[in-house]
Amino acid sequence: MSTGLTKRQRALLDFVNEFAAREGQPPSYEQMAAGVGLRSKSGVFRLMANLEERGAIRRLPNRARSIEVIDQTSLPRDLEQRIAAYCRNIGIARATFDQRAAECLLRGGVA
Repeated sequence: MSTGLTKRQRALLDFVNEFAAREGQPPSYEQMAAGVGLRSKSGVFRLMANLEERGAIRRLPNRARSIEVIDQTSLPRDLEQRIAAYCRNIGIARATFDQRAAECLLRGGVA
């Protein structure tokens, strides 16, 4: 999970996301160091190891630019599939389910 990231970890994660969206591929370690104001690639390596440990990214060993940012806002796939099946069974739209669940949480009820 990406909760509890330090400011530098969050800055690096944001930089990787923005760079990949703009350029179509993740940045190199040199580009990351320059992008977040670090003087060495070893600092980037430490930050990347911490991000991977926290579950914010995934890296493939022995491959250049093999960084995958893990979407922390989406539900686990099996849970998403179960919610979709439930919505189909009771005949409501997925957005309606989201709205009802949010209202229930705001009122302090049980979904």
